[in-house]
Amino acid sequence: DMDHLCREAIAQADHGAQILDVNVGLPEIDEPEMLCRAVRAVQSVCDLPLQLDTSDPVALERALRIYNGRPLINSVNGGEASMAAVFPLAKKYGAAVVALTLDENGIPETAAGRITIAEKILNTAKTYGLSEKDLIVDALAMTVSTGPDNANVALETLEYVRRRLHMHTVLGVSNISFGLPCREKLNAAFFTMAMARGLSAGIVNPGDSAIMDAWRAVCALTGADDHCGAYVQHYASQGAAEKSALPQNADLTLQQAVLRGLVHEAAQKARALLETTEPLAIIDRELIPALDAVGAGFEAKKIFLPQLLMSADAAKAAQAIVDLELDKYTDRNINPDYNKPLGKKGDLCADCDSRADTRCLGCPTVCEVCADVCPNRANVAVAVPGKRQRQIVHVDGMCNECGNCGTFCPYESRPYKDKFTLFWSKEDFENSENEGFLPLEGTKSLVRLDGQTAEYDTADAARGLPEDLRALIQAVRQDYSYLVK
Repeated sequence: DMDHLCREAIAQADHGAQILDVNVGLPEIDEPEMLCRAVRAVQSVCDLPLQLDTSDPVALERALRIYNGRPLINSVNGGEASMAAVFPLAKKYGAAVVALTLDENGIPETAAGRITIAEKILNTAKTYGLSEKDLIVDALAMTVSTGPDNANVALETLEYVRRRLHMHTVLGVSNISFGLPCREKLNAAFFTMAMARGLSAGIVNPGDSAIMDAWRAVCALTGADDHCGAYVQHYASQGAAEKSALPQNADLTLQQAVLRGLVHEAAQKARALLETTEPLAIIDRELIPALDAVGAGFEAKKIFLPQLLMSADAAKAAQAIVDLELDKYTDRNINPDYNKPLGKKGDLCADCDSRADTRCLGCPTVCEVCADVCPNRANVAVAVPGKRQRQIVHVDGMCNECGNCGTFCPYESRPYKDKFTLFWSKEDFENSENEGFLPLEGTKSLVRLDGQTAEYDTADAARGLPEDLRALIQAVRQDYSYLVK
């Protein structure tokens, strides 16, 4: 479920996460394929660096190859096989590496044992052209419920690595409290202690208010937060209110779902809005402003191509839901007496009771503006058997491309380019890109549709041509033969 993955990435980013760990390892899963899909999906909606968490070297290399930017590999350890598999990839793709202080013999119980492994990993990394700056050492926090000295061992290890070996450090902070009640209290206290001893990065839940409060406070107290700017920005307007839960999907508006490229949420929000809002209003008030904001962000280089494409997909999903209701809305507003509004064309009147918004030109019952305004009569309203409304056919040989029909079209279309076109000659057919047809001998026609050209017998309903088009071509040839040269 890539939508779920994207939602989680956005939620964690909103709560202050600075790197996201991506792990898709499950039994019987195609991990190389799934990890690449996950990386592409998350990078399309979020600009945070990713930590590629896998023990499969094939999955790791494929993900490294498609990753945008400098990735972080999780992980390597002091085992010879692990270093031989990971370090060449790190060098080849310019990645940083999380280094676990364990080896073939397991996790040392002492700080000295873990420091020895850290030194071994560093020395081996240098033989591959890597340096201290490319490694982040995990001192391995073990739960204090099974060993009272476990916190001290981790803290001593990370302090030595940071102060003496000059490498950055990381810890899975919540491991320290496994098996104990009120874990968030222990986690926050240990996180604070670790940062004071030289912890560079913590693997934490950014939705845990106690953890994030501790982090912001330590950054402010140690000078890592310049002039306490981030601390003040976060708490000044909140009164230090806790944010203990990640934002729920129900809190998002349709605009926000589109802006964040959340396809599933955009469709859900559109469906919910249709219960209280007319479809045209949703388009005008939600979808168009959202796409305008995405476009402005792209032009300002605040939104990049992957996010732009995801937002477009989200907007399409919402539009598809709205369109289903829009068809019903149009049907409800169509005048059941087709000839009544047709007979009033060109007359100013006050008793038209079926219209879209306030524009008679947008009336869903009759719209033949392009036929009315064409000085050469190149757009023709054709009555097709079985169709309630007349269909517009553009006659190529009668058009001088003056553009009138495009100027007056209430739907911002270009009928002389967009309408199904009748051609008079093979040369005209081949010189145009319009979809349309060239009558041939008998009941055959040369038809261009969806960029493909083929010859059809339009009298034969079984020949594969869409029935609507077949009926339209038949109507032109039989009932409007004067248009066929």
